Amino acid sequence: MEKLSEKMGKETNISFDNLFAIPHLVEIKRKNFSNEEVVFLERSFKSTLDELIKIRKTEGKNIEKQIRRHLNNIRKFMRRMEKLTNNQPVFIRKKLCQRLKELNEENPLSEEKLMEETAYLAQKYDLDEEMGRLKSHLTAYLKLLSAKKKNL
Repeated sequence: MEKLSEKMGKETNISFDNLFAIPHLVEIKRKNFSNEEVVFLERSFKSTLDELIKIRKTEGKNIEKQIRRHLNNIRKFMRRMEKLTNNQPVFIRKKLCQRLKELNEENPLSEEKLMEETAYLAQKYDLDEEMGRLKSHLTAYLKLLSAKKKNL
């Protein structure tokens, strides 16, 4: 290609696809291999495949460790969230009282109305369903990771 480019006085780029598109330039014929060549090719293929499988298993084990680490971090986060959500109504009530005092100092709300508003906000910000769904997903992922691995 360099010699051709020099002769033409401009850079010439030809891809393999372009070469194979030129009629009669490349002729592909079936080769009959000798027994020794067949044995060599089969042995080489098996050796390469064995090495690839070994590498993939190692890679899979490393990925599994990373996934387990992430799942454990999610589980820890969920435990913290559950502790926080247990205190949520108390926290909401405290914040609501503080905010209402700031907005309505001369006409404070009755205790009953305050409890209603607290219950409404606690229900609105209830995370039980989402936490249950996340636990279910975590269980499914861990079950999948713990399933017997098929031997190749």
